[in-house]
Amino acid sequence: MTTCRPVRFVLLIVCLFATLPSSHASAQGEVWVVPVWEPSAEGSSDSVLAVTNSTEAALTAAGVSVAPDDAMQRVFEENVSSPATQLTQTEIDRWVSRSRSALRNLARADYDAARTDLLEAQQISQDAAEELNREAAGARNVLDTCLYMVRAYLETGDRESAERQTRQCRQQVPNVQPSELQHTPEVVELLANTAPAVTGRLSVTSDPTGCAVRINGVWNGETPFEIDRLQHGQYRLQVECDPSVRGRVHRIEIGDERLRVHVTADYDAAFASRPVRGFSGAARFAPRLAEEVGRTVLLVTDEDGAVTVRRFDPGTTASSVVRVDGSTPMDDPLRALREGRSLDFTVSPPREIQSGVGSVAGQAIDDETLNSPGSSLPTGRWILGLGLIAAGATTVALATIPHHNRSVRGDQYLLSEIGDSDFIDRQELWLNLRRPVIALSLVGGAMAAAGLSLLVKERESVPWYAWVAGGVGVAVGGVALIHYLSAGGCDNLADDQQECIDQGQAGGRAAMLGAVAMPLVAWPIAALLRRTDIDLSVSVAPGAVAWMLRGEFE
Repeated sequence: MTTCRPVRFVLLIVCLFATLPSSHASAQGEVWVVPVWEPSAEGSSDSVLAVTNSTEAALTAAGVSVAPDDAMQRVFEENVSSPATQLTQTEIDRWVSRSRSALRNLARADYDAARTDLLEAQQISQDAAEELNREAAGARNVLDTCLYMVRAYLETGDRESAERQTRQCRQQVPNVQPSELQHTPEVVELLANTAPAVTGRLSVTSDPTGCAVRINGVWNGETPFEIDRLQHGQYRLQVECDPSVRGRVHRIEIGDERLRVHVTADYDAAFASRPVRGFSGAARFAPRLAEEVGRTVLLVTDEDGAVTVRRFDPGTTASSVVRVDGSTPMDDPLRALREGRSLDFTVSPPREIQSGVGSVAGQAIDDETLNSPGSSLPTGRWILGLGLIAAGATTVALATIPHHNRSVRGDQYLLSEIGDSDFIDRQELWLNLRRPVIALSLVGGAMAAAGLSLLVKERESVPWYAWVAGGVGVAVGGVALIHYLSAGGCDNLADDQQECIDQGQAGGRAAMLGAVAMPLVAWPIAALLRRTDIDLSVSVAPGAVAWMLRGEFE
């Protein structure tokens, strides 16, 4: 079993790299299909939504994970922004009622009832801080309610909790003073003397400039804006360039380093998030959307009387695009997007179009070309693959150094007699050089195999030259094995010095030949696993590796 471990290790490396997602796949393994339409264009949303639904259905049928609306909403609002909280009059009345009831209970020293009222009021305040704090009077009422809890802690002898609550109140309602005569002298003094445990800095810029900056709903100034003493913690930032429109809420975390936030008003206005839908101007922000949510985005738009579907990947600005109509089956258009190709499917046969542009700019594409695999790989894949191959070749070349040194040490060991004082030392020197040769050869071969696997493109079949390379690799591996087995035996290390040295050197040569064979054998394996009709998933757990292979072999 021990001799099989290197083989299993190399095969695992090849499978892992061969099953890396293509350039169209998102980091989280799911695709966002986002419809975009002009609100003023009558009927455009119907065709866009029809293509959106058929796109999602085709992706699901192909085994691609499509993010549902609720998942897109959650990720969008966590990573980008959320709409400002809207409070009903009933909720506002309940908040006011709980706050007044808490004050009455504090006056009667009924602290349990006061805490119950305050916890409910505080929950409303925290969930809708940006709305309740918009007006100066509202912000003061929120701070007063929060400070009632401080009073409850002080009057029950829990000063530590009172100090902690005071800092929370100041974070919840920054730069606002409480109402006069509403609080006991002890609360007022504690608020004045309790400094934030730690503070951070915030810089806010916007496009355009001169927009109002609200932190937890409280107006703090206009962009460009800076504040140097903001208590550590989470805040809700709004940048409002139109005074009549509530700004979208950006959740920020203040820490030790200065936090720099730039808000683009058009970007905030381009997307709704309940559900995630795009409106006028959203298309130009699609690369930014894909980057911020970390998913591949398929943007569905209505342009010049046809529906276009554009693909955007995280970290890229370029896109591929297909043009379809409501009756176009989406299998071929999605294959084109997957392969990074731009085609117009509203004509027959499909024609090439400029990426991201609706005009036709090429020749007709026949069915054979349409069904062929893409010809390009991401630049990062090329760099990593070639880097691994170069590193692997260098590592194997380095194995020749200890192999040569072992040959020299073997000659010295051969000239020694068992009774010589340095016999054991020479034997150890010769033996110790075996592991570097084997390790460098194995690691170098595995690195080259992994690098070559990265450079294998998805295809409908394994190309003939990959099979030839694999055959050559098997032949080289066979020669290495035969060379090692024919080197003779080594029954006794001390008595059979010559035979043992010959076998050791043969083993080193076999290891280096095996390293050469590894990437050659890996080539057809990787090509087989990257066939478009094959799906291999690899699950690694402590002590076990599970592979699941799905597809059809003819």
